[in-house]
Amino acid sequence: MWVGTSDPVPPPPQSGLAITTTQAERHYWRGGILSTYTGRGWQPASMDLRQDVAPGELGTAFIGRRALDQTFELPGGSLGMLFAANEPLQAAGASLYAAQPDGSLLAMGSSTRYQVISWVPEVAADALRTASPRLIPADVLSAYTQLPDELPQRVRDLAARITADAATPYDQVLAVQSYLRLSYVYDLEAAPPPAGQDAVDNFLFETRAGFCSHFASAMAVLLRAQGVPARVAVGYLNGEYDYDRGAYRVPASAAHAWVEVYFAGYGWIEFEPTPAFPSPDYGAPAAPAGVQPVQPRGERAALNPGRLLAALGILIGLAVLTLVVIGLARFWGDATRKASPAARLYWRLRHMLAWGGLSAAVT
Repeated sequence: MWVGTSDPVPPPPQSGLAITTTQAERHYWRGGILSTYTGRGWQPASMDLRQDVAPGELGTAFIGRRALDQTFELPGGSLGMLFAANEPLQAAGASLYAAQPDGSLLAMGSSTRYQVISWVPEVAADALRTASPRLIPADVLSAYTQLPDELPQRVRDLAARITADAATPYDQVLAVQSYLRLSYVYDLEAAPPPAGQDAVDNFLFETRAGFCSHFASAMAVLLRAQGVPARVAVGYLNGEYDYDRGAYRVPASAAHAWVEVYFAGYGWIEFEPTPAFPSPDYGAPAAPAGVQPVQPRGERAALNPGRLLAALGILIGLAVLTLVVIGLARFWGDATRKASPAARLYWRLRHMLAWGGLSAAVT
């Protein structure tokens, strides 16, 4: 996948060092949002599929943001899940569907190039710290503080201990993020939880090691236990800038999961609990040039939405098997060829989610 943006071109490499982008120019390319925690994994928000979304219908403009133009080029045959930075406002170039109410984008058709304008965060920590939780919309609070009744009490107790000295929701978020980054091990070989055990509980108290989905799920659950609206986002890291092409190359190995937290007036703000990757530092000075970046991990492979969801794992411990991905794509290509375009999109999405241990309520 290639992503061109309206950001300034990052500084070229110097003295043989790979140069990362500054914090203001580092983005997550979000493809999906997970809203309901079941104890074994996550379910995405209910979807109201609407075709031919008009400009300006994709999101809400918040304060503390700036516009970011993006042009995405996807490998042939990979459409189904579209990607965009944070809060997409306008999109063009593909037959678009909006997955409301979370703003995720789906597409169908043969086009592999599209443009998106997003509002991305450009907000200082002090502003987030003063955001009033009393002004959070009731529907956001209800949907994104949800937890299963069976959540082990020790998870709730841990959340209370971690945030005991936090004066504001923003400080609670930083406390949980820091706790996870310092106390747990990043391990791509982490085993799935035993049958019947809560996935986050198993990660926090038993294995104490995992990959991005484990860390993101744990942070979202711990924050929800304290009444802070949080959700897991899945997609891709920023990628590496190609100076010849003038765009970011985003390989499949950059697949990632992170956390978004809602602040009244500012919307959904990204946080990074996984210790292998740099965390946002809102309001802090940009990183100096010449800093060695954290590179994407894992093998490089062709982009595939099904592979993305499986690669992230969503805490259900499935292995990423290339042969399974190829066989899955072939099977669904044959089974859905005679269906209507909308039906093909619907069943393709449902199957991708089911393969990743998820379920989708589509209305």
